Amino acid sequence: MGETKYGHLLEDHDWDDDEEDDVDEEPEPRAQLQHQTVKVLWRTDPRDLEYRALISHGSHDWEPICTHVDRAHRIEGSNQFDPMGSRSWTEIPRRVQERIVDVVAGVDAVEELDPEHEIGFSRDGGDGA
Repeated sequence: MGETKYGHLLEDHDWDDDEEDDVDEEPEPRAQLQHQTVKVLWRTDPRDLEYRALISHGSHDWEPICTHVDRAHRIEGSNQFDPMGSRSWTEIPRRVQERIVDVVAGVDAVEELDPEHEIGFSRDGGDGA
């Protein structure tokens, strides 16, 4: 063992191979995603627009949903954005909606993030009929 630079340290070490690995009796609690913020930069003329969507992964029966969208425009000659107010999910451009859907796990269609959209059932648990 002494063939390496620090091999002399290994020769004198008392290895305890019989000791079991430290195993926790209780598993670690799982992380839960409650909210997700997705920012999309939409390059437009004359100024770029930034959309920031808040996606709620809370305890909804129809989760996840988009609860809030902020819009801002880039200040000319700067990399800073000036807020332009809030928008509803249906008020933002379809291409921005599609980009948000691309990054939210478990969502396949734009309509799934719309809090006002019914997908074969009502939000109160009925059958939507």
